[in-house]
Amino acid sequence: MIIRRRGAEKDHGESSVKIDDPHIVWDPAGNCIEFRESKVADFTGPSKHDYRISVTLEELREMLDVVSEHPATDSPSLVAGALAHSLRSLVRIASVCVGATFARPKE
Repeated sequence: MIIRRRGAEKDHGESSVKIDDPHIVWDPAGNCIEFRESKVADFTGPSKHDYRISVTLEELREMLDVVSEHPATDSPSLVAGALAHSLRSLVRIASVCVGATFARPKE
């Protein structure tokens, strides 16, 4: 994951920070997916920061809509290659959307 920023009023060029392997969890208190990473280098200096990035289900829906409209149409093999290993999860989510219920998977 790459986070990019650019000054809104004074543009000194784009800065970015790369989060290589975030820990991704469901946050039941916020009803959102959370990406967590510790000790990420600062955009501009030597300091490090702990990041927590929250994505709501509405935002996830918007991301899925974008993927289904553009890459899935323009480059279906790209989408298939990236998401094929998640087919079971995608089918499970689709089933929940039409009213199916499931027991929690055993860990």
